[in-house]
Amino acid sequence: MAFKEYSFSDIESAVKKSAKNYNMDMLRRAYEFGEKAHEGQFRKSGERYYSHPTACAVILINLGMDNESVQAALLHDVVEDTPIRLEELKKMFGEEIANLTDGVTKLGRIPYSSREEQQAENI
Repeated sequence: MAFKEYSFSDIESAVKKSAKNYNMDMLRRAYEFGEKAHEGQFRKSGERYYSHPTACAVILINLGMDNESVQAALLHDVVEDTPIRLEELKKMFGEEIANLTDGVTKLGRIPYSSREEQQAENI
């Protein structure tokens, strides 16, 4: 099965199509931090692990979400799936990004009655 490998160029393309003004330096910083944290990790499909957070960021850009939400998307699996702790994210990216990232991580622990309900709550 073929899958799309998402990279920073996909973020750049989405931003160019967007009517919003994104802080590309901050997005690149979050992307590079997350990519390095997940270095050497792969999904069962063989896909680079970090392609998923990057795809999430592209989706949020396409939905018109703000810069902070896109940064949190890029970092959302870092605390859960790498040795990086929330305090380090707070030092690197500030309290707002750390809180958003922590909130996304906690969403995975909420029990839902259906997959559709979970997807609606995530959005």
